[in-house]
Amino acid sequence: MASTLGLDNPSLLILPRQTHSARIEVVDATSASMPLEGVDGLVTSDPSVAIGVSTADCVPILMSDPVAGVIAAVHSGWRGTVERIAARAVDAMTGIGASPRRIICVLGPYIHREAYEVGPELIEIFTHTFGPGLDYWPEGAQRPHLDLGRAVIHTLTGCGIPQSNISEIGICSYTEFDRVFSARKLGVASGRTLTVARLDRSNASI
Repeated sequence: MASTLGLDNPSLLILPRQTHSARIEVVDATSASMPLEGVDGLVTSDPSVAIGVSTADCVPILMSDPVAGVIAAVHSGWRGTVERIAARAVDAMTGIGASPRRIICVLGPYIHREAYEVGPELIEIFTHTFGPGLDYWPEGAQRPHLDLGRAVIHTLTGCGIPQSNISEIGICSYTEFDRVFSARKLGVASGRTLTVARLDRSNASI
């Protein structure tokens, strides 16, 4: 993978030790030897490294300000979504020169609302954080469902990122588990889907 990404050394593919936290770290080549324990999002302006997160139903988010040359990779499970980890990533990006109006975001594969049935206690937490507007009841559902992607997008637009700058891959990890991994479908011992970003040395795009 490091070779495919054009990295000079495999250690320059920087991956955090995720714990469903809302912690973001700004990294560069000197971070390659750091353990990055309890980190669920990375931000960099260093084109010599690649950054990534692993998921198996949670939302992977890639962000880029191509003008400032700043990118982020974020793991947003339900805990991180409630704690608005995406907003913390935007704050970290703006801290090193990015502008929310320029940030482009892509949501990778995650478990979509129709497949993400949850209990009422989780709906109570999300309603308290995001209000009732997330539509927790798909047509015909007997129990409530969570829409993690919509909650993440709500957070991103609340940071000043234009809706038109946000897109989704459109893959549901649960229903398309033959293409990507789903812990809910395959069990917690399933593999993990790695979502990686690297700055293009020529034009600072993902």
